Amino acid sequence: KNHLINYICVFEDISVRKAHEEKLQRMAFYDPLTNLPNRTHLISLLEQHIEMEQPFATLFLDIDHFKHINDSMGHFCGDQLLSKLAVRLQDILHLNAHVARIGGDEFVIVLPDIDGDSPLLETLSSILGVFR
Repeated sequence: KNHLINYICVFEDISVRKAHEEKLQRMAFYDPLTNLPNRTHLISLLEQHIEMEQPFATLFLDIDHFKHINDSMGHFCGDQLLSKLAVRLQDILHLNAHVARIGGDEFVIVLPDIDGDSPLLETLSSILGVFR
């Protein structure tokens, strides 16, 4: 009396839905060409750093004459240049740094824990080296 004899379970594979959600998340917060955080994600990162009340530096990079590269060599070549630039910037920066592509040929670098001018100048020198 009052003993469970049978039960029914219903299982549903949600892996397709989860994959779709992850894809939408990626599209919302990452640049599809460079796989870097986009402007929306950058704003979120900046808000987090401000809330932590820790020092950080923000660098804005704009590639001069990039339109000329696209016009003379084609958009495929321009896209390749942007992708390689993204990889090189990530390679030279420390793990806590964030590189974001905010549009066309514009990038923002967030450098947390910057204490003084010396580390910032070293990082700027490394970034300039990427363009040589």
